[in-house]
Amino acid sequence: MKLTSPTTEKETRGRLKDFSIPMLLCFAALWLLTNGVASPSGKALWELGGSNYFISSKIGLPMIGAAYAVIFAVLLFLPKLVVRFTRLNAVMTLLCGTALMLPFEKPAIMGDALPIAYNFFHDLMGGAFCFVIVHYFSEKSAVKLATVIAAGVNLLCGFLQFCVQFNEEAGTQIAASLIPPEVYRAGMILCPFLLLLFFFRLPVRTDFDFDRWPSGRVYPKKLFAGTYFLIFLSYLVFYLGNGYAWLAPTGCLIVFYIAEACAGLLMYFLWKKKGISPIRLSKFFLAANSLGFIVAIAAEYVPAADYLACTLLGFTGIMGLPALFAITLHKSRPSRWIVPVIFVLSAAASFARVGLATAFMPYKELFAVTQLVVAVSATVIYFLLEPYLTFGFGKQSAKPQSAQTPVFLSQSWRELLQTNAYEPLSEGELDVAGLIMQGFQSDEIAKELTYSAGTVKTYRRRIYSKLQIHTPKELFARAQRVITDEDMEVR
Repeated sequence: MKLTSPTTEKETRGRLKDFSIPMLLCFAALWLLTNGVASPSGKALWELGGSNYFISSKIGLPMIGAAYAVIFAVLLFLPKLVVRFTRLNAVMTLLCGTALMLPFEKPAIMGDALPIAYNFFHDLMGGAFCFVIVHYFSEKSAVKLATVIAAGVNLLCGFLQFCVQFNEEAGTQIAASLIPPEVYRAGMILCPFLLLLFFFRLPVRTDFDFDRWPSGRVYPKKLFAGTYFLIFLSYLVFYLGNGYAWLAPTGCLIVFYIAEACAGLLMYFLWKKKGISPIRLSKFFLAANSLGFIVAIAAEYVPAADYLACTLLGFTGIMGLPALFAITLHKSRPSRWIVPVIFVLSAAASFARVGLATAFMPYKELFAVTQLVVAVSATVIYFLLEPYLTFGFGKQSAKPQSAQTPVFLSQSWRELLQTNAYEPLSEGELDVAGLIMQGFQSDEIAKELTYSAGTVKTYRRRIYSKLQIHTPKELFARAQRVITDEDMEVR
């Protein structure tokens, strides 16, 4: 089987862009619109339209489902049209928002239709978030978005949501909020306008990686399945934490978002100054979230613990973190399914959160335990996948050595393995070692390299013997740094 590289390193750098801070802020307006303007303001859209909120919301739910179906179809079957599709939706969202702001009494039909249309076109833009990060952003820009940019946006979202929460507890409408309702309404126009600036400056791509790979490409099924499940649990953990902060006493919600912003800034500092991969740091935030749900259980008996619980829960809500997981999958094996599946997982996690809340809300202790189980499950799965995820993140694709050599994420690991080996490793053994570290099972390695199952088993045994190791974890260690005699003595 002849394997070809989808891109050279030069081509990869040319397509994946380093975006400026203003451009990243424009792109982050999608997050602000969803979580800081349209969603938390609750009845604001319907009040602007002069319609009955409860009648409109019954129509709105099926519209959301229809929007999700359209997004999934576009992401999967028409990826080359995603940018143009998002431009159109941004224009329609802006037009609907402007029409809502016009100072005249609207007919009943228009009052119902405009808010639904605004939400519909706004929802249609949601699928572009992960798509753009995976297919357009360099890893540097993706990390900036998920940390520094997210910190500022989350602080603003937290303040806006806190104002709405305070207002709802006071039993008043949005017009009596802590901040003027015009701020929310201006945001409903400003955010689509910023998105228009971003997407009209974004080039339309037609040369996606997955279009260049052979159709019979082998994928590490267990790694993909495990990473998808981790992404689903990451979304669910965030939604559960956010829901807990909403139900906690007034003030906990803004604590949640402040903690979220601090987590993003801390992640950026450690990545920029210490060189620690954001993917590797995820385990600490997931562990903090598990501890947060433990404190949430204690808060049933010690109410003051709510603030500590929201602080710990906020550490997991890092915007774009699932997209970073998606980047590692896409770099090792490009697939048109990655982004659509992640979009579905995000929607499924949202519905799962509502389902869990509905089923267990009358039983607060049981609901808290369920949340804890979800958080601990996410942490455990991350620890199992961490070596494979961190192996891919931060490394550029490299051109293969020959037509029969698969594409690997970096060549430096080959030199490190040779340095740490007690006997020289052959090229075939290095190829097998690289695929092991990319999450391939023995049968998948055999298909990828057109080896027999016996040959793969022999190569694996030789690799472990020459490196004097027994587990894949030790193989990762020897591919990352030179093992000294002192290390062997400690072992």
